[in-house]
Amino acid sequence: MISSLKNQFTFESNSEKQYVDLQLIMIVIILAGIGAVSLFSASWYFSMKVDKGPYYFFFRHLQFLGVGVVLAIILTFVRMEIFEKFASIFLLVSLILNLLVFVPALGRTISGGTRWFEIAGVKFQPSELIKITLVLYLAKMFDKKKGMINDFKRTIIPALIVVFIASWIIVVQNDFSTSFFVFVLSIILLFLSGIKKRFIGAITGFCLLIAGFVIMLQPYRIKRIISWINPSKDPLAGGYQVLTSLKALYQGGFAGKGIGASDMKLGPLPQAHSDFVFTVVGEESGLFGVFFVIVLFIVFFLKGLSIAKKQDSDFKAFIAGGFSCTIFFQAMLNMGVVSGLLPPTGIPLPFFSQGGTSILVTMIMIGFLLNLSRTTVKDEVLDE
Repeated sequence: MISSLKNQFTFESNSEKQYVDLQLIMIVIILAGIGAVSLFSASWYFSMKVDKGPYYFFFRHLQFLGVGVVLAIILTFVRMEIFEKFASIFLLVSLILNLLVFVPALGRTISGGTRWFEIAGVKFQPSELIKITLVLYLAKMFDKKKGMINDFKRTIIPALIVVFIASWIIVVQNDFSTSFFVFVLSIILLFLSGIKKRFIGAITGFCLLIAGFVIMLQPYRIKRIISWINPSKDPLAGGYQVLTSLKALYQGGFAGKGIGASDMKLGPLPQAHSDFVFTVVGEESGLFGVFFVIVLFIVFFLKGLSIAKKQDSDFKAFIAGGFSCTIFFQAMLNMGVVSGLLPPTGIPLPFFSQGGTSILVTMIMIGFLLNLSRTTVKDEVLDE
């Protein structure tokens, strides 16, 4: 059994050594470092306000980041065949976990949403896991059916059924933002699989109709859309957060007010350390800082796609592309909300926003990318 485990975690042999992509590691370190500093700057005031001390959210973020780093390192050594073999089971387990939040003794409802487990004071949001397991499942499905990828009955419909089940469970948790992102992610994954563009267009249109129907079910969602279209019409309620965010970004100018000098985090912008942490980045580091962070995410995205192109199987390529897209488009969605380009959502900014589950899931995806980035270099053997 021990020898079997060694085979699953082998990193190098006597004749060859494998190295992860150092550029990817550096990009992740820079993003995580800037994210941690930004979160501390955005959170210390609110942390003091709720009598937790100035470092509460910062230390909590570092703890989850540390656990995430350990998980990423472990995943770097695991053979990808394991995830291909058990992809369906991983997805099933994640769906069951999302259903278990409705069990009163297990789940916890906060602000009208039943989305969390809480163990020993630590909250965990299982819907984040679907971002991982859905990519793994679809990667396995599309790899197996690559010869009939455009077969509507055998490939596209089964994939969409799984996506709709996952999305609907999240919607019932009263988490439309994550459910919508799962829709967006699924369309991106379908595009990566090579499905014909007319199918992508039809699926996108159908998903938008479903999303519109779900929005209509809750009046507050309709109000949120109206406030986004015209925030100045309701500046003290529905449009307040967007207007405050835009004001902060405007005040940041080109060079910013300086690290730690944000005024908006001192009350005007509620819980700035959460979904609007990028606002604080813009106010304190200005357009230069905003541009730098965006460029980092773009470089990360391109690096992920580069890793995907080097894979020796469609399954591995799909995973690398899928996780790169997940992190990148989640970041772009969050930034779009902060800048008023998109309606307000509860989507966190990877590496930056407060949220233990979010940073863990992000680092797990990084672990997969590090695994897939490994290149083999044979040792030189000199003839005696």
